[in-house]
Amino acid sequence: MFDNFYGFVGVSNDKDISSIEKFKEDVSGKTFCSGLFRFFKSDETEKWNGIVSDYYSDYLDNIEVICYDWLGRVFALSKFTNTIVFFEPGTGEVYNTDETFEDFFDITIKEYTNDCFASNFFELWYKYADEYQLSANECAGYIVPLFLSGEDTVENLEVCDMEVYWEIMRVAHNND
Repeated sequence: MFDNFYGFVGVSNDKDISSIEKFKEDVSGKTFCSGLFRFFKSDETEKWNGIVSDYYSDYLDNIEVICYDWLGRVFALSKFTNTIVFFEPGTGEVYNTDETFEDFFDITIKEYTNDCFASNFFELWYKYADEYQLSANECAGYIVPLFLSGEDTVENLEVCDMEVYWEIMRVAHNND
């Protein structure tokens, strides 16, 4: 299982990954593709389930966060559909991929990397930011969110604490 994923991220895997749970244990807290995306540590998932559900209340107790990308977008497993959904705080949107956990991580992210993680935009930002390496608690967040008519440009991005970014976007979007 997940051989395509490990090949895509350039990591040799000699472990017996025979289940989704073993895969999640193996990738817990790890960063891939120069910071393009990273997986939540297992001890962070409950906290982030709450943060995401505070912003997107329709998903309260209905998701399990899995990973996040450089823009602070969170990818989660829907407990209702058993598919991957992702939450984009800078736009306020939620996207359902209609992909199972295994298909998303073993097939989709390899075939549709730019659609999943905005990899082309990441490369532009990475050069613009002098190859800055985001730490585990950081993301490149919109200075002016897209839902407030912000520009979708590297100049409208800044490095921020991801938890703070999510709270600011939640309040700005929901007017709480």
